[in-house]
Amino acid sequence: MKVQTTCGTILGKATEGGFAFLNIPYAEPPVGERRFLPPLYPHQKWDDVLDCTAYGCAAPQLSYEVDVMESLEKEKSEDCLNLNVFTPQADEKKRPVLVWIHGGAFQRGAAMDFFAPKTYLEKDVVCVSVNFRLGVLGFFDVSEYLGEAYRRSANNGLLDVVAALEWIRDNIAAFGGNPENVTIMGQSSGAKMCSTLPLMRLAKGLFQKAIITSGGVQCTRDRQTAWAMTRRFMKAAGLTKETAGKLLTMPWEEITALQKPVMGGLNNHACGPVFTEEDFAEKNMYDILRNSEAMPIRVMLGTNRDEMRLYTSAFGFDRMDRKMSDTLFGDNSPLVFADYERQMDGEYTEQKTAAFMTQYIYYHGAYRLAQEMSKAGSTVYFFRNDFDRQPDGACHASEVQFFMRFYDEKAQKDAGYYALADTCTDAIAHFLWEGVPASEHMPQWSPFTEENPAMMHLNEVCTMGEAPVPNVSKDFPDEIFRLRE
Repeated sequence: MKVQTTCGTILGKATEGGFAFLNIPYAEPPVGERRFLPPLYPHQKWDDVLDCTAYGCAAPQLSYEVDVMESLEKEKSEDCLNLNVFTPQADEKKRPVLVWIHGGAFQRGAAMDFFAPKTYLEKDVVCVSVNFRLGVLGFFDVSEYLGEAYRRSANNGLLDVVAALEWIRDNIAAFGGNPENVTIMGQSSGAKMCSTLPLMRLAKGLFQKAIITSGGVQCTRDRQTAWAMTRRFMKAAGLTKETAGKLLTMPWEEITALQKPVMGGLNNHACGPVFTEEDFAEKNMYDILRNSEAMPIRVMLGTNRDEMRLYTSAFGFDRMDRKMSDTLFGDNSPLVFADYERQMDGEYTEQKTAAFMTQYIYYHGAYRLAQEMSKAGSTVYFFRNDFDRQPDGACHASEVQFFMRFYDEKAQKDAGYYALADTCTDAIAHFLWEGVPASEHMPQWSPFTEENPAMMHLNEVCTMGEAPVPNVSKDFPDEIFRLRE
């Protein structure tokens, strides 16, 4: 099948449930002189039919000790600004559009990771997945070393996604999608991007709904933290202001290799979006919401009950030491570690440690974001995945099997397990079409408000309840990870 886009004609292929158009370039490749600069949208036009029947490249990245799944995008390249479109039919029906933004701690991953478009093609939805820059190339502020032209370099990966959303606005109707009914959806760092995008000036009007799971805007950093993190990287890489220009010419493989000292191990916060004055109206996430600078949208937002058990199991620890606390919380570490010691009260177990870290790293930020977004006019549907019949309980990323029907090989499966997947995908499809998550197999989902902090508990039997107040120190700041030096 061929489709005409604003840049030229592309050739797709039949796939299960519809048609796939793969490796569509949405912006100019950020290579050569464009390294570390914002994406250039739109891509230049082409004359011949562009073959879009095979996956393109993922962003440059390191391989890590703990690999959850193998990406479909086998190759890595700086020429990675591509997206994939899956549609039941390229007609004029104006279907809802689901845009998947992959996770990977802003350091790794690819567009198709944990994404199952077939699940939503069955719901008559157009699906899009996006590749964007990662690591130092996507989320490090190098302006202190390379000059004012690079002041937005800390948000390159986020700006890439904005360019992809602009492409969707301008082209998705040709694929049977409705550009006025776009939902962004992300898990983990993808969720952190989805919670940051509604706060951005450039993103206004590019989407109407968001599904934010296992991540929140509390991971977006201030500029001082971004500069401090870059200094750590440059010191580890042996680069100074006099030699920093090498970053513009060295092969990307060398740059990703230099990342390892600051991104190895259990490090969730080395990268991520930054509140720059060029991209945000305020320097604080909640100030943007309070001052009505953010666009009101409809949101599904939530976490897993046992998020950090994935990491305590994968990295094999039952106690958080001070070094780990410093890595995860930066200058906030003394406060967090003191509360950890108080809550553990001399009894250190994997489950207690994971529960404590889950509150500080995941749940607190999601709860606060639900509070502030609802007060600012967004309609928020809050949830928590409680299904725990798998080795690491209801851990990080375990909700994806129910949201995408990717099934955990190690989980205990029975009729209730598969029924939860059907319930979740039904609820999400209803949210995509109507703006309200609903399924005949769950109770009516009440919006979260300050007066009624409602939470849907996802389990074999889904139940509505009141969201528990986060168990964190009252002095814990909104920003999880902060550095000044």
